[in-house]
Parts: sequence; structure tokens; C-alpha cells
Amino acid sequence: MNVAMYTRVSTTAQEDTQEGSLTNQEQIINDFISYKFKGKDIKIIKFQDAEKSAKDITGRPELKRLIQYVEKDKIQIVVVSD
Repeated sequence: MNVAMYTRVSTTAQEDTQEGSLTNQEQIINDFISYKFKGKDIKIIKFQDAEKSAKDITGRPELKRLIQYVEKDKIQIVVVSD
């Protein structure tokens, strides 16, 4: 089973905070995946848009790539951090 991890920050200021950093988002998602899929055969595929606005999808290449993977059934589950 392929599980997608999608992380994103809008600004360098957001990246500089512990709560919003890409590293923290990854850790939260990894912890969730480890708990939820413990003992399962999974592959994590990472998608990350750094310093990309959430205003629309046009400036978020990794989100576009993630959507393509889902449409082609290369990803079964997508996990994001709030």
C-alpha cells in the first residue's frame, strides 16, 4: 500500500516556527502513519511544497503531482498535518 505524505508552508516565517515547520509536520505525519499502519506493508511517498501559498493550486507543483498519483492509483491513502 502506498501512503502519501503532503507537507507545505506558505512562508519562511512559518517554516521558522516549531509548530508549522516542515520538519514538525513530517514528524506528526510519520507518528500517525506508524501508529495507524503498524505491522502493515506500506511505502511512504513524500510530497512537499515549501513557501507555497494555499490560495490556489497553480503555485503548488507537488500538490499537482500528488493528485496525478492519486488519479493513476499510485497512492491509496493521503496524510496531511493540520
